[in-house]
Amino acid sequence: MRSMPAVDVLDPGGPGVDGALLASLAARPRGARAIVLGGRADADAVARQGLEVLGHVPIPGGVPWLAGAPLGRLLRRLDVEEVATWSEAGLVAAIRAGVAPSKLHAAVVAVDGPPPWLEPWRRDRHAVRPVGFELGPVLFSRGWRPESLLPLADLPVGFASPSLGAVDWADPARLVVGLHAEPIRALDFERMVFAIVAAGVAGRDITIVIPECGTRGRASMRWIAEANPAFSGPDVRVVVDDRMRTPERIAEHVDAVVSVVRPTAPARRSIVSLRRWLSFGVPLIAERSRDTESIVEDGVDGRLVDVDDRHAVTSILVRLAGEPALLAGMRHAAAARHGGSPADPRFRASSPQAGGSASRNRDAASR
Repeated sequence: MRSMPAVDVLDPGGPGVDGALLASLAARPRGARAIVLGGRADADAVARQGLEVLGHVPIPGGVPWLAGAPLGRLLRRLDVEEVATWSEAGLVAAIRAGVAPSKLHAAVVAVDGPPPWLEPWRRDRHAVRPVGFELGPVLFSRGWRPESLLPLADLPVGFASPSLGAVDWADPARLVVGLHAEPIRALDFERMVFAIVAAGVAGRDITIVIPECGTRGRASMRWIAEANPAFSGPDVRVVVDDRMRTPERIAEHVDAVVSVVRPTAPARRSIVSLRRWLSFGVPLIAERSRDTESIVEDGVDGRLVDVDDRHAVTSILVRLAGEPALLAGMRHAAAARHGGSPADPRFRASSPQAGGSASRNRDAASR
């Protein structure tokens, strides 16, 4: 059997291991072969993203350490030369499988929950590359040995931008705002809804799109429904649409995405997923941080806000709803800076293209 030059070990559904990461891996020039930690359904989900799945290994009891032995047997049977991981679970399983440090390319895109168990001496042998500026210290605090940052430009975008024409969600004049969070509990729902409803009170028709509801979402929607008569004309609606988890299916219907996570949990947010919205021409309104500053040019393809400013998101949404030309310029700038084909070096994240009307609107958008 011919040896496999390299495979990715992936646990779909783990922190940051979502459609954005999988699509980026599938778009690499060398292609992508993967071993999936999980069941058949997980393997099928990875294959649908365009990766070649060589096999899958269950995680007994959700403990990645226990997946190490069967993963090692599969790697030896396939004669895999090198292994790449993108999560703590994949990293622990690969280390327990006996992959040598020189053969293991360990990256982590996000973390959540308690650190997975692994003997300290095994951890010390392997350096880990964080994806995002804010993840390195978090990995160190969780017992890993972080090394140089993995540049986001090393991951191709992997998704073409849709048409940037008028938004088509029942009423083209309505501002459609999506709420993005990873995982969903990291979403400060009330604070975002307050900002969006306040924009409605200011005289703007707003639709809020969320990926799921939950107890907090249902309470907020009841409050919106009861408050609507007091708006004297403007209408705020909430749409629960699971397509918010797959931007390629809904991006053409969304004007802007708000992603403001609690400052105590930056490591839960995958910078790869945030960039995905921008690649589809959807401006991003996000908390100012080292990670978001690395992908968003404030006032050009999105807006960065201070997490303690309760009115910042409201004022931005009022501007975007009232100035279609400004919104259109930001949409085109987002697609130009982050979209395009991986084969087109002009649109790589390492060499942003932010021209046209967006550049002329930068000062106006920043006021």
